Amino acid sequence: MSGPVHDPDPVRRRERGLRRVGTATRRTATAATAAALLLGAGYAHVLPGVSGPAQTTTGAS
Repeated sequence: MSGPVHDPDPVRRRERGLRRVGTATRRTATAATAAALLLGAGYAHVLPGVSGPAQTTTGAS
């Protein structure tokens, strides 16, 4: 198993590190968004009496 490649050029090392952090940030944000949507859908499904659109009654009483 080989270790990380040590590039003597500091600019390339910085760019590679920034790319790696950016990728990790995008993946984390995507996972958090998906989890929030799934949890929201799950909670909305579990709430009693909120399964359909709001009903309004119009008429004389």
